[in-house]
Amino acid sequence: MNSRERFHATMRYQAVDRPWRWEMGPYGATVDRWLKEGLRSRADVAHVGRYDRLEHVGVNFWLDPNFEITMIEETAEHTVYQDYDGVIKEKKNEAGAGSSYPAMPRYVSFPVRDRTSWRQFKKDRLDPDAPTRFDYFFAEKCGEWRTRTYPLRSAYVTLFGLLRNWIGVENIALMLYDAPAFIEECAADMAEYQGRILERMLQGVQPDWIEFWEDMAYKTGSLISPEIYQRIFVPHYLRLIELIRKYAPEDQTVLVLDSDGNLDELIPIWLDMGIDAILPMEVAAGMDVSRLRTRFGRSLRMFGGMDKRVLATGSKRDIEAMVSRVGDVVREGGYVPGCDHNIPEDVPFENYRYYRQLINGIA
Repeated sequence: MNSRERFHATMRYQAVDRPWRWEMGPYGATVDRWLKEGLRSRADVAHVGRYDRLEHVGVNFWLDPNFEITMIEETAEHTVYQDYDGVIKEKKNEAGAGSSYPAMPRYVSFPVRDRTSWRQFKKDRLDPDAPTRFDYFFAEKCGEWRTRTYPLRSAYVTLFGLLRNWIGVENIALMLYDAPAFIEECAADMAEYQGRILERMLQGVQPDWIEFWEDMAYKTGSLISPEIYQRIFVPHYLRLIELIRKYAPEDQTVLVLDSDGNLDELIPIWLDMGIDAILPMEVAAGMDVSRLRTRFGRSLRMFGGMDKRVLATGSKRDIEAMVSRVGDVVREGGYVPGCDHNIPEDVPFENYRYYRQLINGIA
């Protein structure tokens, strides 16, 4: 089987020569560490992981253009800067407690504060017809993709996720109660401009994997009320999914949604919307793929679900136990095991190598 055939057979619970292989992969800093621990080159990560081929449509559903990353103030203790989303942040220059990563930043201000700022923001940065929305060679590549032997992925459609970035978690949570009409306007605008990008893309190519990004949960549950999510955001998602299915039927395109956190109360909503699969199934937030398979059966496909903490500090026996627990789910289909996010830099190269050896041995 080629990679494309294997991907679709895995997603449809059909017979495969072996399970399809993929994961979100390591952070750059993780690869820097691994190069000191025996990894031959950056390109060698895929060789060690033995991943299947997956290519990407060059399309941008997010800001265009991004904000310039700008240094506002820098002292010995902290740095204040504007990020590519236009958010002003302050971070301490020392590492976070118990971690080699920088301390979490303090959010100072956000670019969207009210209707006036939203409408200017939308005008300046959310034009669906901006010339750089699509890869310069998109039309040429569409012809090449018609005979592809590998799955093609398009990312990321989003409604709540980016609004949360641009407005702020606390601010949008309050506005959903204090100014719901404003958030409804934002959601409608998001769906309108992303729908236009989707239609242009789908007229040229129908990807095997279209990814939605929400990141709307923490360790114990949803960031916002599921009822409010259903009322304000789901109707717009339904229109976007209807548009996708006009060009890309279920047997050709898998709809995948990316969110960290505990998703128990959100997964039923997403399945009802027409989402097929969820990633990355964060173990620290209670996302156990065996439990979820029992609860949702074959209606839910999954990616991820391998505990980054075990990869970081576990013994070989711990890694063996973690992988063995998902063996039956992998063999049933509809599940692609991988780290439950990007692989952090506290994961030793030998643990990564051994874990991938075990994953790739499941048949």
